[in-house]
Amino acid sequence: MLKKPSQSSGFLKLNLTYAVILIFLIYSALIFGYDLHLTKRFLVFIAGSAVVINFFKNFFLKIGSRLVLVVATAALTLAACDIVIRTAFKSFIYYRPFDMLGSAMPEYPMLGRLKKNTAYTGVAYGDLAAMSGELNFKEDRMVSYITDSRGFRNKPGQEKKQNKIIVLGDSFGSGGEIEQDSTFVSFLSREHEDAVYNLSYPGNPLDELANLVIEIDEINLVKNPVVLWCIFTGNDVPLYLPRNGDAILDFIAENRLKEEMKSSWISATKVKIRTFFNRSPLRQMVVRIRAPKNTNVQLRDLSDSRKVYFLKHYAEMASLSKEEIQNDVKFNTFKRVFEVAKKFAQEKGITLKVILIPTKSEVYDWLYNGMPPWTTNPHPSGFGMALEELLRKLQIDYYDSKPYLIEQAKKKFYEKNEILWWSDDTHFNANGQRAFSDFIETHVLSEN
Repeated sequence: MLKKPSQSSGFLKLNLTYAVILIFLIYSALIFGYDLHLTKRFLVFIAGSAVVINFFKNFFLKIGSRLVLVVATAALTLAACDIVIRTAFKSFIYYRPFDMLGSAMPEYPMLGRLKKNTAYTGVAYGDLAAMSGELNFKEDRMVSYITDSRGFRNKPGQEKKQNKIIVLGDSFGSGGEIEQDSTFVSFLSREHEDAVYNLSYPGNPLDELANLVIEIDEINLVKNPVVLWCIFTGNDVPLYLPRNGDAILDFIAENRLKEEMKSSWISATKVKIRTFFNRSPLRQMVVRIRAPKNTNVQLRDLSDSRKVYFLKHYAEMASLSKEEIQNDVKFNTFKRVFEVAKKFAQEKGITLKVILIPTKSEVYDWLYNGMPPWTTNPHPSGFGMALEELLRKLQIDYYDSKPYLIEQAKKKFYEKNEILWWSDDTHFNANGQRAFSDFIETHVLSEN
């Protein structure tokens, strides 16, 4: 005679099933948990539910199978959809490749890297169009990313060549969303026998210096190389430096950055897990749907059929006076960034040259502020004046590209009715990349 299954064995099966559900629920929570507090509350809810189920196990043994089926189906469907979309349709979720390829560096989470040894080509549009949600005037274009073994935007093996120039910067240095052959670094490389290494990744000036310190010994360089440090008026002002900036600068000055900032394997694993879930396409969709319309993005009419997007915040940074920049509570830290950089450059036999990149609203000030065409003031911004004064005292070469870019923008506009920036982006298009490369050749490297 067959024995009737005991109640304890039935509940054991329920607990095992519940454990499986728990895994998928946690996965789902992490996908949508862009709000950390929301994720914690969700996980507490799951734990509380487990306690309740255990306390009322007789009741759940009766209705549990049906409840388990419903919850398990929902959780499993979410997890499966996320994995499938992540694998096969991710290019339809992200408006730019950087969101697919860029992430925090597990070993040094304060810094970021692109996915190593990658070649990607796809269609993208501008950051301002994405931020505003106004896509009627976006510029779709082909974008390509090629990365090396260090996670930077270079041809494979570039780090092993006889590099004589390093380009250091943020997203402007990296090139933005454009085909890699059309970045200003690629233009420079073709003029200098393929001896230019791009060490740029989005961040602030302290991040950029830290990248140089960490990577300098991993790149093959000729004797006395040149570092072209590209500083952007829009988001490289002192305001953007981290609160612990002075502590990081102390580590760099004392040659202890790698040992002090390197993560433990546990922390590095956490960064990898966070990166995996941050890249969830389902999460990206939810964030995009819930995000309010960004009023910081403003459109201007270039012609009856053409509109140009501007970022109000960048225009505000460019309008700050020299005194406002110097009175910023983080200005002393900002000053130290370049003091420490000079000392490091001297120790490594590097020639340091700093180049200021203006915002779109500076070059097209007449359009942004509704003035007559090409009445833009070529004078330096307050940030430019503060930076020039600082670097002159430190005897670091400084170059402001604003006057040259205004001249080239006017010329391109009257000759071909074109501009130097993507109309829907904060970054240069191919025209701007070429103009900036020409500026470096004629005004910066010509002095060597």
